[in-house]
Amino acid sequence: MQFRHVFVFFLSLSFVSTVPAISAASSTVGVIRTYPQSGAAEVSSLTGIGITSASAFDQYAGSIIRYDVIGASSGLHAGSISYSADLKTVIFKPVVPFGLFERVSVYFSGLAVGGSKIADTFSFVTERAHLVVPPNFPIGTLNNPPDVPGVKVSVNNNPTPGRIFLATYGSPQFSDLMILNEQGQLQKSLPAQAMNFQLQPNGTWTYFDGISSTFIAVDSNFKKVHTYACANGVATDLHELLLSPDGSYSLIGIIRTTMDMRQQAAGGDSASIIVSNVLQRFDKSDALVFEWRGIDHYSVLDANHEDLKSSIIDYEHANSIDQDESGNYLLSNRNLSEITKIDAETGAILWRFGGLNNQFAIQNDTLGFSYQHDVRLLPHGHLTMFDNGNFHGLGSAPLPPESRAAEYYLDEKNRMAWLVWQFHHNPPVWSPSMGSVQRLPNENTFIGWGQNMALAAGGPSLSLAATEVTTDDSVVFEMYLDATPVVRSYRALKYPAAAPLSVAASHPALISAAELTLSLSPTSDGYSVLFHSEGGSSVRITFRDILGREVKQIYEGAASGLVQGASFATEALANGLYYCVLNSSTGTLVRPILLGK
Repeated sequence: MQFRHVFVFFLSLSFVSTVPAISAASSTVGVIRTYPQSGAAEVSSLTGIGITSASAFDQYAGSIIRYDVIGASSGLHAGSISYSADLKTVIFKPVVPFGLFERVSVYFSGLAVGGSKIADTFSFVTERAHLVVPPNFPIGTLNNPPDVPGVKVSVNNNPTPGRIFLATYGSPQFSDLMILNEQGQLQKSLPAQAMNFQLQPNGTWTYFDGISSTFIAVDSNFKKVHTYACANGVATDLHELLLSPDGSYSLIGIIRTTMDMRQQAAGGDSASIIVSNVLQRFDKSDALVFEWRGIDHYSVLDANHEDLKSSIIDYEHANSIDQDESGNYLLSNRNLSEITKIDAETGAILWRFGGLNNQFAIQNDTLGFSYQHDVRLLPHGHLTMFDNGNFHGLGSAPLPPESRAAEYYLDEKNRMAWLVWQFHHNPPVWSPSMGSVQRLPNENTFIGWGQNMALAAGGPSLSLAATEVTTDDSVVFEMYLDATPVVRSYRALKYPAAAPLSVAASHPALISAAELTLSLSPTSDGYSVLFHSEGGSSVRITFRDILGREVKQIYEGAASGLVQGASFATEALANGLYYCVLNSSTGTLVRPILLGK
């Protein structure tokens, strides 16, 4: 019989003089990561502790799981033990918080399925002061009835069929969740103090709620079906909620710590508040299984365009996360002008692209991206981003700020990067913050312009909201938001026409209803493909080379709702890495194939 939670209670004696002094380095057997990480400083006094093994833990009665958690001043802590859904992470939640600015020592031992020992010993230091993170969204009073901002469409030339999702904000009377058709006509709206409105792979609609500072998932009637929030005393950030097909999800969090900046910058504050970010991943049971803190890896001095003499320094400002086929993270940090690739198993940094710690030789780009948003990994491995361009210029002389959509190809092995596509608006637009770039299934690109300053469509009350362009940069759709004062949207996203406006309000059912599968098996002259998508959804399966160029179209048509099959020959193709890409109106799946003869 398995168990999910175990409550462990200890007598809290005087341990201050008996706690062994241990170094920051951990003593580890079979453990691939922990949170907090060994040697971490300024850890929330409200934190839990997680230990992850490569093997599943044995939960049966005969196994031994022991967590000894000892604060140098607060003593031995009682707490509860729980497990992740895959049984590979054991989580300790203390009954009472740790003390401020104390070393916490962790002694752990357990058994994996099969009997092998799993053990770890490490320590971390808690925060000097517990600083509350203020709401990261401007709260106001909603109009009743709501006053939806007007939409002005300036170009409408056969745009991609689909629905546009916007969460507008400006003055309090203009704060709405809006769904428009491809012509820019309003289909549905809801007054809400919200940002980041999008359709998720499981069929729900999600948005960041400024009242509760959490992400809320709703059905098509705006009925709440789930809530997503950070853990361990970390405030939930509005910038990103990333849902994965396996039911796990990732969030960006915010923490505030203090630092004496007098030794870091001339005129620095002796107790500057440092705002940094946390990446957290939860499994389908809402167990926290991965935590990565920027403060453990970045220097405040890396934010070379921020005022380091300020009493509050937001030096990282993470604003998007994405994952590759292996689950590794791409983390976009606006104020570092950097994209960091993070190993999702160990938390190790795999590379850094952009900013002061750039590890790539950038080709074909005289601007260099800065203060970017919405970094996304395409199926063939390219990166797209909204380059806000606050500090353009790779040379010594800065260039005028201008925003653009950009796409890069990265040779990760040789640390080379090429700008392979960019789109500049005519006339130029500068969005000092926000923005999004979305590659649609037909290869068009949908660009959200965020908080832009160049109001190019005639009149001070118009804000550029979205532009759709084709592969040859022809503009087929463009829309503005018309309101006084100016209304903006953090992201503008378009979903194919088959995306439903009516879904059931059952969270687990939604996950299975939108399930996509794609499997490949070798044949004598190529591969056979089995795939499944929702009945009636549009499906296109292609075979692409490493640069994303289409080599073959394998299937195009409507899905039956049952498992379908197709095949293709590869005998005439050169050896190398290719990708089989399934684009469906319910999502995208990619499978790599290495051809070798």
